[in-house]
Formats: sequence, structure tokens, C-alpha cells
Amino acid sequence: MIISKQDNGAYVISFGIYKLLYIFDATGKYNSDTQELSFEGTDSMGNAFAAAILSKGEYLAVKIQKSSFDAFPAGTILKYYPEGYYPIEEHLQ
Repeated sequence: MIISKQDNGAYVISFGIYKLLYIFDATGKYNSDTQELSFEGTDSMGNAFAAAILSKGEYLAVKIQKSSFDAFPAGTILKYYPEGYYPIEEHLQ
């Protein structure tokens, strides 16, 4: 994930889920009340995609709001950690 702030205050986000889904140069807007950076764009297959990014301290939580990709429907939350940091998480079933 690459987040860039433009001179005019707008954000540009490039985002991907390795080998599955890529979004390049999506436009984003920061909401200081919710502390979320929301963005919309088109995925690499030409479908609409939207998500919101929220800092959780040690990682960024990306909540998908619009997606045509079955494996990652709206409501899915993905965690992005800094490069080189690989947490061990327990997944309870």
C-alpha cells in the first residue's frame, strides 16, 4: 500500500492484495472526525472498489466498502503491517 498526499490536500492510494487484486491511483479523502482515510477507485479488472483506512497503532486496518471480488466482499477487514514486520496471530475457529 502506498499513500501519497498531494499539494492540494487530496490523497492518492495504490493498494493491492498480492496476486489477487490491485488498485492504482485511487482518490482518497481524510475525515478528521472518524480519523479514516476513505478511497474509491477501479481495480485491475475494471470494477469499482472502495475502502476506508484506519490506523490501529502497529498496523493499518483496511475495511472494504465496495468490491466485486468474492473473496473480499464489503465488510472485510484487512491488516497491513510495516515492511519487515510479520506478526504471529492466532485464529480461533
